[in-house]
Amino acid sequence: MENPAQLEHNIAVRGDGVDEKGEVVGQGETSEVAVDLEPGEYEFYCSVPGHEDAGMKGTLIVTE
Repeated sequence: MENPAQLEHNIAVRGDGVDEKGEVVGQGETSEVAVDLEPGEYEFYCSVPGHEDAGMKGTLIVTE
């Protein structure tokens, strides 16, 4: 995920025993995380303190 903001951010995925975080990056850089996921629902979010609470999160649905 590319970070267009001036603040540092990252991408993280958790759920069903998975908890992986990408590198925290600055503006214009890309944070990546690679995970092998079973079908189900997972959460993706920014793990920088306070960012998830500010709404930087979403649901990732894996169907196959």
